[in-house]
Amino acid sequence: MLVHMSVSAHTATSPSRYGIVAVIASAGGLPSVRKIIRALPPSLPLPITIFQHLASHRARRFAEILMARACLAVEWARAGASLRPFTAYVIRP
Repeated sequence: MLVHMSVSAHTATSPSRYGIVAVIASAGGLPSVRKIIRALPPSLPLPITIFQHLASHRARRFAEILMARACLAVEWARAGASLRPFTAYVIRP
């Protein structure tokens, strides 16, 4: 899986015309998702959603791995909850 990402200082500190960052990966994408999450600055003024195609019994471990390695807050996404900037939300499969 090829991952190319560039987050400039301008992007990380300025308001954006985009409202959300979405990270979507196939079942083998955990290394790439971790790389992306570690590279995002904690000052990124956008919410991040993460969907990893996994069996539901593996999803808990996936979220725990991201929570331990991220420089920003990582939470489970909840139906009806508002998404906050500076936070990554893991969507349950």
